[in-house]
Amino acid sequence: MSREGLLALLEQTRNLLETHIREFEASVRTAVGASRVLTSGYCRAACAGLIKVLGYADPSGLWHIAGGCGEECDPLPGSSRRFVEHSLFPGGMLCASGVWSGHFWLEGVLDCGASVIVDLTADQFGHAQVLLVDSSDSRYRRNILPAYEPLVEAERKWGDSFFRKAINMLESAPVCAAA
Repeated sequence: MSREGLLALLEQTRNLLETHIREFEASVRTAVGASRVLTSGYCRAACAGLIKVLGYADPSGLWHIAGGCGEECDPLPGSSRRFVEHSLFPGGMLCASGVWSGHFWLEGVLDCGASVIVDLTADQFGHAQVLLVDSSDSRYRRNILPAYEPLVEAERKWGDSFFRKAINMLESAPVCAAA
């Protein structure tokens, strides 16, 4: 997929993500507080759905979930120590305020061979709502080892329902899906 095609897909998907979060929170009678960014706490669940969306729209992209433990994890709990590259601690995403916060995102490869990061929830850290950046972007530091499975069953289910909505969107907009 081209960078332009991917960015268009991500922007459409972000709008759908916002709707999905609001519907979910309404169904469990949770309201987004005035001081909370809508996507706060949804990075792993968003990744669970987005990786399926990208696998559908761009099966050659070699997408995978990546993430990092931030400063809030200090000291690392005993069970987490075996899944974190200590030399890269803290990691995750560098907030606009200069603090490393735990975070998850997707990494993949574009048609041109460029390795990229895609992130639909970076706004919770003071960045743009949709980020498509080179994998060397200094705001990201992956320190969680690939052996760690970041998703729990509830996040998988949430991601599956998000994916089903996205498939409906993609099928109604084939120009973007083929980009």
